[in-house]
Amino acid sequence: MNEPIRTGHALVAAYEEVGRVGMNKLPFYNARLTVEAVGFRDWEGHVVGVLISPWFMNIVLLPGAGDDWSGFAAAEATEWKFPHGKYDFHPCELHGAGLHLTAALFSDMGVFPDQTTARAVAREVMRQLFEHPDATDEEASSPGQRLLERPVSRRGLFTMVAAAGEPGHDPDA
Repeated sequence: MNEPIRTGHALVAAYEEVGRVGMNKLPFYNARLTVEAVGFRDWEGHVVGVLISPWFMNIVLLPGAGDDWSGFAAAEATEWKFPHGKYDFHPCELHGAGLHLTAALFSDMGVFPDQTTARAVAREVMRQLFEHPDATDEEASSPGQRLLERPVSRRGLFTMVAAAGEPGHDPDA
């Protein structure tokens, strides 16, 4: 069993290699984007963040130092509860990154015109992932409130990105 990774650095390197050895030849590969780990943080003994790639954007859950995830089957989904709600994660074993869990956010990365936009969306996802759904009425009316709910249209995506970039909004919060 591979030693669990605790940061997005090994994850980025592993997915960059996947991109170099074949994904970059596929029609849905967005060459304007790069692989990037956004907002990775400790959470309940695990590490969670968003991984951007030219072919997907996923929430990624990494095992903690004491976790033994060897029992996850390749096709098995497992539900994890975050402050925002419950999400289905699927196991992924990747050379160089080991076993990690992924929850799909976007599989059509063509909606992103550049890395800056993709990064802003990933930061907003991380912000909302740890926000309780019983937010105040003012918070609930925010254009970014439904980012984690699917489907997200191209127009909705850019509305949320614009809201995330408004003055007074700290995307790293």
